[in-house]
Amino acid sequence: MVSVQIDSTTGSELVSTSEIKDYARIETTSDDTLIGILNTAARTACEDFINRDIVAKTRTYFRSHIPEKGGNYDGLYADRYKIVLPYAPINAITSVQTQESDGSLKTASFDTYGFDDKYIILTGLPNEDIKIVYTTTGLTDSALKLAILQLATTYYDNRTDFVTGTIVSEIPTNIKRILDPFKFISDI
Repeated sequence: MVSVQIDSTTGSELVSTSEIKDYARIETTSDDTLIGILNTAARTACEDFINRDIVAKTRTYFRSHIPEKGGNYDGLYADRYKIVLPYAPINAITSVQTQESDGSLKTASFDTYGFDDKYIILTGLPNEDIKIVYTTTGLTDSALKLAILQLATTYYDNRTDFVTGTIVSEIPTNIKRILDPFKFISDI
């Protein structure tokens, strides 16, 4: 099982409430709180779609059942296991720990590789489970800003699904996108 959680959001939003209001031509201040919520929801949906953090965060990656052998090549990589960390760019890896049979946590040895340390190689295989705490830097790009503006405006314009004479029993697509980050993640 693989799970990634957000421990804290350390960066600020790429798009401000006033920018969304300008983009959507909203003149009232009565919806400012709602627009702030929609801004966060739009940014979160974009992050989930691209599998990268737009706003800097501290995250914890959990993985259970690390295989006993990490690779072949005549034993060259027998005690190594590669883990690709989601939601790069990675700023720093704070800790890599394994759970011992008595439940205590022990620091695991690792090397970082790839652009922005996107993946790590466990150099001493853990017992079974691994916990990695890391921080991301976030992204700033005008295309990402535009995507958030468009999605937040879409959320504002379509705050509810209404179908005359029909009972809507399925979660609307735009809400499914908001909920996607909360789904169970498995790389099996």
